[in-house]
Amino acid sequence: MSGTLKIAGTTLATNPTNSKVEIDDAVSGKGIAKAWVKFDGSLELDNTAPETAGDNMIIRASHNVQSVQWDQTGVYTVNLVSGAVIDEHYCVVTGGKRTDSNSNEAGDFNGTHSLTVNSFKLMYVNINGISNNQINAFAAIFR
Repeated sequence: MSGTLKIAGTTLATNPTNSKVEIDDAVSGKGIAKAWVKFDGSLELDNTAPETAGDNMIIRASHNVQSVQWDQTGVYTVNLVSGAVIDEHYCVVTGGKRTDSNSNEAGDFNGTHSLTVNSFKLMYVNINGISNNQINAFAAIFR
């Protein structure tokens, strides 16, 4: 692969021999996710099914997410690390999968709660509008 690597109009390399570009975690800007998480919404940290509001879920991978708490069936609070966002004007993108079969679920920002700089709530429902805990739940926020 050949070409020119530029950032903000400044040429950093021309015809680089290594096509791999690594971006430091401290890089921020428009179009870059401020936080993201993949979590198992069906298991608590002790590998049991959630039963009590506030139970912490298993996070498989994340960036700028401190924890995910179970509120009730299919409803979760995603807690952000301090400074992940500058205000509550961000976009939440989400999805999920309830089982290992092909039953994909619709993830949604829970409109009954406000976005804050500290957290947001997610609700996962099937096509019949029934809330379900997710084996694989995903969320990312952009600003």
